[in-house]
Amino acid sequence: MSVHQARTLYLAVIWLFVACLVVQVFLVGLDIFGDAIDPTTHRTWAYIYGWLTPILVFLGTIGRLPLSMRLGTVALLFLFAMQTLLPSLRDVLPVVAAAHALNALLIFWLAMVLARRARDAAASQQSAGA
Repeated sequence: MSVHQARTLYLAVIWLFVACLVVQVFLVGLDIFGDAIDPTTHRTWAYIYGWLTPILVFLGTIGRLPLSMRLGTVALLFLFAMQTLLPSLRDVLPVVAAAHALNALLIFWLAMVLARRARDAAASQQSAGA
């Protein structure tokens, strides 16, 4: 896989990840406000699209993205891993478990920052190659 291909795939996967986050928020809303959904759907969906985070780390490395983007992608992986662990603290440390909602905001913010930076990098690479 070439550097250009890895960067192009990174761009596609990070925007897919952002879209999955939007779906995740919708599923949370259905879980809270509706009873037409299985309450485990929110969790199951996260486990499905969560696999995009290690893929992003791989693509960022192969694509030789700037160090700040690679570190941001590793941070995204870490925040996502923490997101899956926080609810398990509900009974022992409910205040810490409540950070699940705040962490979700951090994940969305960081994913958007990375997606925009990847888009800008692709645009500059395209104009440099033209």
